[in-house]
Amino acid sequence: MQTTGKPGAESTCGIFNLISVTFYAFMMVLEKFPILLSFVGLQNMWDLTPDTDLLRELPEEYTFETALADLIDNSLQAVWSNGDKNRRLISVNVLEDRISVFDTGPEMDNSDENSIVKWGKMGASLNRLSKVRAIGCKPPYLAPFFGMFGYGGPIASMHLGSCAIVSSTTKESKEVYMLHLARQA
Repeated sequence: MQTTGKPGAESTCGIFNLISVTFYAFMMVLEKFPILLSFVGLQNMWDLTPDTDLLRELPEEYTFETALADLIDNSLQAVWSNGDKNRRLISVNVLEDRISVFDTGPEMDNSDENSIVKWGKMGASLNRLSKVRAIGCKPPYLAPFFGMFGYGGPIASMHLGSCAIVSSTTKESKEVYMLHLARQA
């Protein structure tokens, strides 16, 4: 897994969080996953190696649609936490060689509270904590297959392909923060 913050890096998605899952030969069949994670950063280093036993086999009912629903659920959770004055937008684009999901949820950076690294670190999600703040305690989330445990995004991405890129910018900064998650075949 790699994260980088690049001052002045251009981003076509502005303040949107972007999840781009690249398909390699439209991989729908899970292989035994040796996970290849590495971190390249300028100042900080984190060990984000997931428990590979968790990724070895997924239930048969975890399908393309279920994995995509987990990624959309991540976006639903993110935009739900926006205030009334902030735009709530989710866009999903499914192409032959990639899937991209972006939302107008809170930005991620390299700070402890908003770290983009948490997206790729299993069990570190803070979004599930926002359920208690929802109207009537029932936010409009999907019933995620794995997302309720804080590892829906990484597992969904690796189910859909062998590489995921998550990027985010903040309103206050021109830095683009990127996280790369890859598994070796």
